[in-house]
This record gives sequence, C-alpha cells and structure tokens, in this order.
Amino acid sequence: MNQTFDKVASRAAIHSDVLMRSHAAAPAELAPDFDRFGDRLSTRMSSALVAATGSIGVEVRSTGSRTVDSADLGKLLGQLSALSVYNIGQTEHVLMLSLEARALLEQLDRAFGGNGELSDADLPETMPTSADLLAKRVEQQVIGAVTEELGGLQLEAIDRGSNYGRLAPFAYGAEVLVLSFEVSQRTGRPWTIDIVTTKPGLHGLLVRRSGPSTTVATPRVAAALDDPRFADLPLFADARLVDMHIPLGRLKGLAPGMTIPIALARSVPLRIGDVTIAHGTVGEVDDQVALQITQTHFSGKED
Repeated sequence: MNQTFDKVASRAAIHSDVLMRSHAAAPAELAPDFDRFGDRLSTRMSSALVAATGSIGVEVRSTGSRTVDSADLGKLLGQLSALSVYNIGQTEHVLMLSLEARALLEQLDRAFGGNGELSDADLPETMPTSADLLAKRVEQQVIGAVTEELGGLQLEAIDRGSNYGRLAPFAYGAEVLVLSFEVSQRTGRPWTIDIVTTKPGLHGLLVRRSGPSTTVATPRVAAALDDPRFADLPLFADARLVDMHIPLGRLKGLAPGMTIPIALARSVPLRIGDVTIAHGTVGEVDDQVALQITQTHFSGKED
C-alpha cells in the first residue's frame, strides 16, 4: 500500500514538474507568434498612420522581433523617442510603444515649409509641444490597430514621455522582446516603430487573441496645412511692425532717454518662422495693439 502510494506520488510529482516547466516555457515558445503578429499588424498600422498624420502612401513592414536586455533599451531606442506604456489587459505586465521622434519632428518641419531634414545637432532634448501632440495622435491610432488585431484586448495607457530611464517600465536587466516596424512614406526617410514587452507579457498579449484578422485597405488621404489633425498644434506667430536702418555710429551713441522716430508699415506681415501667412494693418482693440488682417496667403483673399 505504502509502496504503491509512493510510486503514484512520485509519478504525480514528475508530471506536475513537467507541467510547470511547460507552462514556464510557453511565453518563449510564443516568440515566433510575435513575428507573425507583426506581419499581420503591418497592414492595420499603415491605415493607422495615414489616419494619424494625413501622409500619402504610407507603407509599414515588420522587420521581426529580437530579445534585448532592458538595460540596453535606452541606447537601442536612440537619442529621442516618443514612449508610451500600457497595461496588458488585467495582467500585471506592460507593453511599451516607441516612436522615432526625429521622424515626427521632420514631418512637422515639412508640413510647415521646411526641408524635413534634421541632424542629431538639431534634435531637442525633450519633445516640443507640437511634436508631442502629433505623437499622441500616432500612439492612439497605432494602439487602436494593436487592440483590433488582438481581438479587442484592453491596453490601458499608464505613462508616457521621451526619457526611457525615467519611465523604467521593465525591471533592470530583464529580457524583453522588441518587435520593430519600418515605416516608409513618399517623402522623407524610413523610420521605426517598436513594440516592447517581456516574455510573460507576450503570453498575456497573444493567448487572448480571438478570431482571424482581416485585411484593411489603406486609404489615401491628402495632407494639407488646414487638416483638422493639425488644428491644435501651437505655433509661434511673429508680426513685424517695423524694419529700420540705423547707422552704426548712431547705434553706438544710443542711451536711455533718447527718442527714435518709427514709421509703422501700412501692411504688416504675419509670419510663422520664415513663412509669411498674412498681412494686416495695426490698430487698437480694448486699449491693446491689434492687427487687422487684410490678406491671407492661404486663400489669397483680400478685404
């Protein structure tokens, strides 16, 4: 009796150990599924980026996943990135989305008349407000595409920023999986989007997916400066009231109390950067200097 019980208990213990080891290995075994998920997601992501940016001819392709030590993620993600972190369903695991900030800044530069080419020296230390607003739109659309591909799995935003060290969504030294996508557009260079999670987090992502994915056609949306997606981007406008030519000798003699006559221009240019967007005349409203617009260069209309 005791011998039989010992044998049964021994077999049960071995079976339990096999089950435990099998369960522990499950997330790692899902790594190839992560690559296939990336291939399926590419089409949805193309549509999401068109909707977020208004760019024409956006193409996205998955370049596959790789395992990285979380301590090296900051270096991998580059000098400046738009990062957002999400809870995966009801689990304790998280997913991080990384957008290449340089590409967002270059897109805004092109949208407002620049050549869309920024060097490392041109990159700010933190995301400007306008680029951050664009990043939020892209994040919402991309995470929406991820959610759809995962059959409606809830991804709750919990943090965002441009400094990986401050966010620290993964334990230091933990192994994480990075799924990368290359984004190509008709203008500008290709850029990168990364989806990052841990191996247990990958299990929380992929085992919940239900139903086959469907192909989503990529719409063609014309980009325009008056596109409502850019409506709340803050811009610095400069109304130049006067241009003066003053001899160097007179400048050297400037002193407090001196008066310099100024002739205001009849038509004052209103500029954003180096681009003149309108002209107007100087007046007064509620005891404040005001500019009455007489011509806009978006429409060419005049009063």
